[in-house]
Amino acid sequence: MAVMKINKSILLFIVLLNALNVIAQQASSVNQQLEQLYEKEDYEATYELATKESENNNSYAIFILSKLYYNGNGISENKEKAMSLLQQAAENGLSSAQYSLGWHYCEGVFFPQNYAEAMKWFRKAAEQGNSDAQYHLGSMYERGEGVNKNLSEAFRWYMKAAEQGDSDAQFNIGVMYENGEGVNKNLSEAFRWYMKAAEQGDIDAQYNVGVMYNTGEGVVESKVEAFKWFMKAAENGNVNAQYVIGKMFYFGDGVAQNKSEAFKWFMKAAEEGDKDAQFNVGVMFDTGEGAVQNKSEAFKWYNKAAEQGNTVAQYNVGIMYYNGIGVMKNSPQAIYWLEKAVDRGDNDARMPLALAYADNEDYFQAFKIFSKLAEEGDATAEFFLGLYYENGKGIQMDIQKAIQWYTKAAEKEHRSALANLGRFYEIGIGVDKDEKKAFTLYKQAAEKGSSYGQKMLAFAYYEGTGTPKNGDLAIYWMGKAKENGDKGAEEILPTLKNLVSYDKIDGESLPNEVGTNSTITILMDKRNSVYYVPCKINGVKADFIFDTGAGAISLSSDFARRLIAQGLLSDDDVTGQANTINANGSTNNVIVVNIKDVEIGGLHLYNIKATIKEQQNAPLLLGQSAIEKLGKITIDGYKLIIHRK
Repeated sequence: MAVMKINKSILLFIVLLNALNVIAQQASSVNQQLEQLYEKEDYEATYELATKESENNNSYAIFILSKLYYNGNGISENKEKAMSLLQQAAENGLSSAQYSLGWHYCEGVFFPQNYAEAMKWFRKAAEQGNSDAQYHLGSMYERGEGVNKNLSEAFRWYMKAAEQGDSDAQFNIGVMYENGEGVNKNLSEAFRWYMKAAEQGDIDAQYNVGVMYNTGEGVVESKVEAFKWFMKAAENGNVNAQYVIGKMFYFGDGVAQNKSEAFKWFMKAAEEGDKDAQFNVGVMFDTGEGAVQNKSEAFKWYNKAAEQGNTVAQYNVGIMYYNGIGVMKNSPQAIYWLEKAVDRGDNDARMPLALAYADNEDYFQAFKIFSKLAEEGDATAEFFLGLYYENGKGIQMDIQKAIQWYTKAAEKEHRSALANLGRFYEIGIGVDKDEKKAFTLYKQAAEKGSSYGQKMLAFAYYEGTGTPKNGDLAIYWMGKAKENGDKGAEEILPTLKNLVSYDKIDGESLPNEVGTNSTITILMDKRNSVYYVPCKINGVKADFIFDTGAGAISLSSDFARRLIAQGLLSDDDVTGQANTINANGSTNNVIVVNIKDVEIGGLHLYNIKATIKEQQNAPLLLGQSAIEKLGKITIDGYKLIIHRK
């Protein structure tokens, strides 16, 4: 029988291979034992076995021993020895040690940060299939750390780790497919890899899966599936998902509408610092939707969002400071927040900012903003420009410009501008006096809800100014002004009703032309416990405080300038100067003038002494220089009754 001869070198190789297999199996068994002891935290036994095996140059044992020295587990901490052992294990080719050594160089832990060394050791481990090293190698290529940035290489190494189940790598592969970075854009592939990571519990991937279901990108749109994955992410603490879940509950999108649940999830995100969630919590406290209405809490959450740059929140905080809602009124703070909103492009914040400046008596800044808005055709700004030019606020007084801007705003049917323009035509300030036009303007203003227009329309009907007298309509419009919150109208309405009733019983209206034997009844206006009497000074209508303690008629410098501007007062009317004593004992230097015509209730008084005070807004006083010439006077509620002989 023939026997095959075997090459001795081949036989030796087989024997050696078998021996190596036995050694590998023995080493694997020892390594498993080391791993189990280490995980059980039996550090004494781990140290004993690792020391013994390290003498046989067991790389895994050397690696475990380095970890014991590094953390001081069961032995005295010795980081230098730990890193020396780690280097030894890495150089022996142990991939986990190579990865760990690369991580220390990458993060600058123990060693000075060195991306080149990190790349070297990550690559060695990655080429052996270590998924952590593959992930970090991809990350360094993505960021260009220790190597030229290369998104294609980043994608390649992320993919190797992802295929081994690394959820972070799977997420990054999803991102790269979604954005077309390092690979052609492919939303279906992006969704597939996000889903792999999401199913492993990656919170960000769960959120992205929710986004793609919500938008229908890369997968068939499903609000229900979107809600499911958003909820998983939200319950795991993803703040963006918590905010989105709040929105879905609020609008009933993918789930039954539930504003209480919406509030709960908005609050979770808000407490984690999400500015949009903070804003929404503020809104829900503000409106009482899904939460008990609480303006102070609304302000608190608006303020948190505002501090993080939410523009609408900055606007709301400014408005709440301006109006004193949920917080003490504070005009400087209102200005601060509204300016921030304007700076961030919120044009709607400009008007309240101007009002806040005015509230803070910075009329110049308010005027600048109103001017800009007026140039854009804003009727309210046009009205305020008229008001500022009329009263000399933030700009020199100019009656013609006041009329110009009031007219522009009135043409846009701005109710306050209509009412103020009506006053100009009724009195004849800067325009030819036209009571019919004044009446028309008052009526337009009243019909649009201006309480001042309603009150002035009531007076027009009662007095027959620009329209036939009509007591019923006078009462009707004074009642409307009261309903609209006009305190003066509220106080004057009962007296007006009595006067109208008296007129009807008497069978005639109150007189316009007054003879020497007559009784004149004038309806006064009460404001803050002070009675005002309608008068005309050289034909210019104004309300004067009925002040029996004043020696003469007293005019403010603003009112005097108005008379001068219309040619109704000149240097020829000045008779001298005097000192007057105020109620508090102080004195004022005043200019004494002669008023040619003072009209009160249709009665004309001629050449009446008056004084002009320096203060622009000094109160207009009807003093004794006029009162004593009226004859016997009685006051009955709001009625000033003059008994003429």
